[in-house]
Amino acid sequence: MNFFWYSFFCCLFVTLNVNTADIRLNQKVKPKFYWIHIKPDFDTATFQGNALIELDVEEYTNKVTLHAKNLTVQDVTLYQPNGVKTVCVPKLDEDKQLLNISFSDYVYANRVCNLSITYKGIIQDDMTGFYRSHYFVNNGEKRWLGVTQFESTSARKAFPCFDEPRFRTGFNITLTVPKTYNVISNTKLNFQQAYPAEANWTQYNFASYPNMPTYLIGWIVYDPETFTFQEASKDGIDYKVWAQKKYSSQTKFALDVAPVLLNSLSKYTGLPYKIDGKLEKMDQIAVPDFDAGAMENWVLVTYRESGLLYDEKLTSTESKRSIMMVIAHEFTHQWFGNLNTLEWWSYVWLNEAFARFFQYYIPAKEYPEWKLDEQFVVNALQAALDYDSKPSHPMTSGITHHKNISDMFDMISYSKGASIVRMMEHTLTPETFQKGLHNYLSVKSKGSNQVSNPDDLFMLISSVLSEEDKKKFNFRDVFKTWTENSGFPLITVKRDYKNKSALVQQERFLYKKKKNDTTTWYVPLTYTLQAESNFNDVSIKHWLTPEKTSMTILDLGGDGWVIFNVQHKGFYRVNYDEENWMRIIKQLKTDHTKIGAINRAQLIDDAFSLARAGKLNHSIAFELTTYLKKETEYVPWVAAIRQFNEIMIHFRESSNHDKLSKYFLHLVSPIVSQVTFHESNTESVMTKLTRIAALSFASKVGHKESESNAFKIAADLASTMKTQFSADVQKALLCEGIRSANSSVWRSLFSKLGNLESPTQINDFIRALTCTNDPGSITEYINKTIAEDSVIRMQDDLTVFSGLAASPIGSKTVIAFLSNNYEQLIKYNFGKDEILADMVKYASGHVYNKDDLEVIKNFYKNMTAVLTESTIKSMNSSINRIEENFEWRSNNWDDIVNWLKAEEMITESPTQATTTATPPANTTSKPSSATSITSNSATLFTIIAVLFTIAHGNHL
Repeated sequence: MNFFWYSFFCCLFVTLNVNTADIRLNQKVKPKFYWIHIKPDFDTATFQGNALIELDVEEYTNKVTLHAKNLTVQDVTLYQPNGVKTVCVPKLDEDKQLLNISFSDYVYANRVCNLSITYKGIIQDDMTGFYRSHYFVNNGEKRWLGVTQFESTSARKAFPCFDEPRFRTGFNITLTVPKTYNVISNTKLNFQQAYPAEANWTQYNFASYPNMPTYLIGWIVYDPETFTFQEASKDGIDYKVWAQKKYSSQTKFALDVAPVLLNSLSKYTGLPYKIDGKLEKMDQIAVPDFDAGAMENWVLVTYRESGLLYDEKLTSTESKRSIMMVIAHEFTHQWFGNLNTLEWWSYVWLNEAFARFFQYYIPAKEYPEWKLDEQFVVNALQAALDYDSKPSHPMTSGITHHKNISDMFDMISYSKGASIVRMMEHTLTPETFQKGLHNYLSVKSKGSNQVSNPDDLFMLISSVLSEEDKKKFNFRDVFKTWTENSGFPLITVKRDYKNKSALVQQERFLYKKKKNDTTTWYVPLTYTLQAESNFNDVSIKHWLTPEKTSMTILDLGGDGWVIFNVQHKGFYRVNYDEENWMRIIKQLKTDHTKIGAINRAQLIDDAFSLARAGKLNHSIAFELTTYLKKETEYVPWVAAIRQFNEIMIHFRESSNHDKLSKYFLHLVSPIVSQVTFHESNTESVMTKLTRIAALSFASKVGHKESESNAFKIAADLASTMKTQFSADVQKALLCEGIRSANSSVWRSLFSKLGNLESPTQINDFIRALTCTNDPGSITEYINKTIAEDSVIRMQDDLTVFSGLAASPIGSKTVIAFLSNNYEQLIKYNFGKDEILADMVKYASGHVYNKDDLEVIKNFYKNMTAVLTESTIKSMNSSINRIEENFEWRSNNWDDIVNWLKAEEMITESPTQATTTATPPANTTSKPSSATSITSNSATLFTIIAVLFTIAHGNHL
């Protein structure tokens, strides 16, 4: 290629990538070391700072660019190697969050200089950067807690810095605080001394930080009289759990599980956590105001109070599980993220996918009674499949603006990523996968190798594979199709029963199919036949590839069912021909235990998702659920209840809602009778979790004893805060109790929030209070939430808004409030309009008629001129969602109602009169678009099938 064309294509490449390059800093000038000094004043919410940055200058230049936001730069000086001070001119670009500094003299290449920046900053109140949290002591006095939350791009709010993950370097940090405060940071205290420049102030210096990116730096400024810790020591590591003094007794559980989980991760990775002289401790801090669930600052992990503190009497089993898993998640980051860091935010999954995977894997290994390996499928994998069934981004995605970085911290990077990591483990075998991760972490945790991209992961895992394995598949090629493609495949199995074979093919699965989508993957196929029913054999029997998208599998037998994707190891859905579905249904009715619990959950989730996409008639999905009267395992019920709740949303304002509820009540009543409303001392944690799920759902579908106990719980707590029921039963039923209670009960319960004794109980109350159906209480709750010094903290506002919008009355009330008070909401959210998009998003799932849609459209139309681009995009998505819901009801309504009628006639009264299905107001009904069978023939087919099972003694 001649020089002209070479230059042309180089220029074209740069032009096409200018947006990405524009937000990345120049690597030719980079930090070698930081000395940071911060002096905060909580009363004025400001701080004075100085950053001295040792720079490695690799090119001849007269400028440097780094990050800064909300900082007032007061003085900048560059010290050249010869000691000469160079005059500097700083210029802030607030939109790009950059500090551009020009030098009066050039700096020669390959020099080391020192850049000194004196500045003033704001102690934030929005839970980002260096911010202040608060709590109240017994006399009602407010106390401050200084906290940091720097991930992903908020270190720049605390000090000017090279705020990208690839810039790992050392730090020396000093905080000067009033003498009534103490400070902790990532490393142990180096020295503490009186501040020589001002009386009644104390300096705390922390040194010997390991090389780390800016987003992992952290410090806590606290009042030692009212914010304390409990501690333990094991294997040379000091463990401390910090919290408000009144919660000190609730730190024990976290303190007990921390050494177990950290040690288990050390053993798995083969790399010690402890680094002598640097990492010899593990501090965990319960922060009253914390936007994220937790943050993995190296050896200084911060949490929401409800995510760390456990009370034996007041904390539910679900919350206990969550606490254990969140701790495991953050501890995993000490290796995946801290010891080795992603090169750029396009690869967030390199951190979060592994943390999400190991938050299940490690506790499952150490506490097998929780069966977290099974729970992964319904709580992580199936949730990710649902999310990824709509247009989304790939796990590895380009970023064109710093505002897009936060978008990467979503279900794709976390739960889809974890599901792909789980598929990697399955493909390689657990032993080989562990060996590969050890190699990856060992190589990428040393010196300048401490940043990674996906190719590093693929290469270093591949390097431990045997030659035989390498001949079977190319690990990098296989998993690039999963990390660089959005979506996932639907595997369709069409059996030829006469020839005992099956045609298996792949296509992208979407709830709403896109034209000309030709995305394909490398798909590992596993299956088991009815004759063997071996759900422990997860060996890969065949592969579909991007080139070979279909294949015929021989020797499948013709007498029984076949089930693909054993233990749901693959991140894909499976559809079958109708005959195979009916054989599976017959097996479930005859003896459901012949199919593994994970695959029972898979069948339920796949069937309803396929029906939603028009790939399967709802009559088959519903027929599959009839066996649930005999189901006692947790994971199939979780999968079923999630799908049932989704269906019930569409029926809320229909005359057939009671018919649907009656069927669901028929299914759930036996499991409620089994778990009861009272605990025994000998029951398993899985029974406790099943109780919560079953009772909560039963209370929504008309279970009389559940409704009665729900009302009693709400009334008792409102009057005396005492009830005979456990924390688990309260969590399951309080929502329904509040839904059926009057406004005086709601106000009484709200008034109790400030006096509750456990953060997890506070969290449960906040959620349950959103269940009210009283418009006045809904409006009052929103007003109380956004009021200054509200008992509802900003961290919980989205919980309130999403919960309130989750009903027909709630969605109408939330939209009306939004239309009339949007300026107040934006002010509450520090001038950011994302809160408007969030409220519309939450309400959009519960809009049932065209009139309510028009209200949203008119609001959106009137506000478009003042909304940001991202909020406009979000609101458009919400409006599209509402219109898709209308379409869903139009396409699927008759199929479901007809099946319910047929089931009702067969199980109760064949002569009972029926009525025509009634869609919600202002929607229309038309024949189903499902491709499997038409509505009328499906109903007839279902009736015949059910009568057939009755004749053979298999009907439930």
